[in-house]
Amino acid sequence: MQEQIRNGRGCAVKESKTVFTQVRIDEKIFLKGKILAAIYDESFNSFMIRAVQNEIKNYERENGPLPEPKRPEE
Repeated sequence: MQEQIRNGRGCAVKESKTVFTQVRIDEKIFLKGKILAAIYDESFNSFMIRAVQNEIKNYERENGPLPEPKRPEE
């Protein structure tokens, strides 16, 4: 499955396996996040993915790379 990644300058397409998850989030944070997603003209899901990617990038810049995740046996 293809995953679109926004980097603020457009979208890149990356091959990866999509994982479907449910996230519990405070209502106020959710509603403000939806507003930001609309401002950036993207879906809330894309906004959340970008936010997590940015956190990973920031962490790795300050602390070095995270270990490669192991995929569960299929």
